[in-house]
Amino acid sequence: MIENVFNRVSRATLGLILAFLIVGLAIGSVKLVFNFVAIVQTTDITGTYQTLISDVLSLFILIELSRSLFGYFEHDEINVGAIIDAAMVFVIREILIFLFEKKVTESMLLAMTALLAVLGALRIAWTLVHCKTRGNKAESPVKHPPVT
Repeated sequence: MIENVFNRVSRATLGLILAFLIVGLAIGSVKLVFNFVAIVQTTDITGTYQTLISDVLSLFILIELSRSLFGYFEHDEINVGAIIDAAMVFVIREILIFLFEKKVTESMLLAMTALLAVLGALRIAWTLVHCKTRGNKAESPVKHPPVT
């Protein structure tokens, strides 16, 4: 009984979060179009491109988080791989922003690189363990059409 209530409440909560993420993706996409119009109209290239790159990478993060929530509804489990992917995109986003703004220090760049390496190792380990526990061979995340 309590488990059933918990499952219903958690699914409803995650469904609400997913709805907000989808709305956020839609709003972010519209803002991206307006930012592109601003790029065409301005003579200052650097500042506008920083905003554009930051916005695009932020949308990738939202997409990865949405993927993990969709995985929960499909398989009744959180897709840890998609969450690690979102974290990796976030770290890459921060590195690019710091590099564009020229505010990066050597120690900060080394720390973020180490974090990215750890996340990459976690992603590889999760993929290997996940495929082994499911009895599948490690396969590419990109789905290729069958050869006919």
